[in-house]
Amino acid sequence: MNRLIVLAAAMMAWAAPQDAPAPAFEVVSIKPTPDPPIRTGMFPIPGTLTVGNYTLKRLILDSYRIKSYQLYGGPPWIDSEHYDIVGKAASKANMSEMSKMLIPLLADRFQLKIHRETKELPTYALVLAKGGPKMKPATETDRSFGIFPSGPITEIRAFRLGMQFFSNILSGQLDRPVLNETALTGEFQFTLRYLTDDARPSQPGETESPSDPNSASIYAAMQEQLGLKLEPRKGPLYVIVVDHAERPTAN
Repeated sequence: MNRLIVLAAAMMAWAAPQDAPAPAFEVVSIKPTPDPPIRTGMFPIPGTLTVGNYTLKRLILDSYRIKSYQLYGGPPWIDSEHYDIVGKAASKANMSEMSKMLIPLLADRFQLKIHRETKELPTYALVLAKGGPKMKPATETDRSFGIFPSGPITEIRAFRLGMQFFSNILSGQLDRPVLNETALTGEFQFTLRYLTDDARPSQPGETESPSDPNSASIYAAMQEQLGLKLEPRKGPLYVIVVDHAERPTAN
């Protein structure tokens, strides 16, 4: 199969499914988040979903299951004004069911209107660096990992991790899709240590590889510590465009 077709097919795998009709919350309360906020996050109990200190942008990302680089448009306040929300369902719905109720909530209370597009956007390919991988096969039984920021340094510690899952982690760290093209099978254990603030786009042909993790960008650290490389590419990516949004109506 043509390599460009393979890349396009892989990128379209990032597309979220079309929205299915979903039940709505029976009662909804929306208020501006107090300063300081009481709590931040989503807190479900059967039949009730409490959301603390969320922007409309974050609500859209969570509701449509997309990354920040897949969201375009909308007024500036959707990423600056924070809200506390309590939604109560008619039945003892679980978190999965209540998360689907957020989409009609956004349409009703924020007057959110969106459309979908496919854009040609920057991506990365995760490939083997010269000399091959430097990771050890996993010996742990638990498939786990941790991300540990400490000042200017971030560590990713993997105890049992496959390359497909690792590429998803890197996508979150770099705010850009990362496609696994290593062809490595199995699971590995490793520690990646790099400068947190140096997650800049790498350039084709970049060969920096300092051995000191306290001065290494994530791109250099990947090559030096793991024997892997991030190659900049472009590919088609599903995105959501905000056509209209309003501050929420009063309770």
